[in-house]
Amino acid sequence: MPEPDIHDTPAAIAERERLAAAERARRYRAARREEGKPDTKAVDAAIAEAVSYLVHVTVGPASTSISVAELSKVATIILKRDGYRKIWARLAVVERMRSRPAHDMPTAMPSRRPTPTTAIIEPPARGNWTELDIELVRSLAARIP
Repeated sequence: MPEPDIHDTPAAIAERERLAAAERARRYRAARREEGKPDTKAVDAAIAEAVSYLVHVTVGPASTSISVAELSKVATIILKRDGYRKIWARLAVVERMRSRPAHDMPTAMPSRRPTPTTAIIEPPARGNWTELDIELVRSLAARIP
């Protein structure tokens, strides 16, 4: 970054710093593209397209179930089709689909809100699902028409 001129205003200095940061970010994104690494926007678009595709090919008279493995695989194929390297595409999809702390926040997730519902099974307030929890959820889900 060039030395500030003694006559520069604080606004001019801030603008020059903002432009320098934007240029660094552009170079960083370009370097990632050169390596074949997808950005978050591309990964999100691939996951959305994969969900749409899988719903389209699996829709039937019963409720549709999509495997996470299939979703990950199709999203990776879409990113590879779009020109990203397969290894980076796969890692980006897995990272993007990873569980986040907000998933356990009652105000952030619809299934954790204190409203009555028959279609959504409440996850545990703390910790992970146990095998008994999973079996119970499966048995209850089988009863839902």
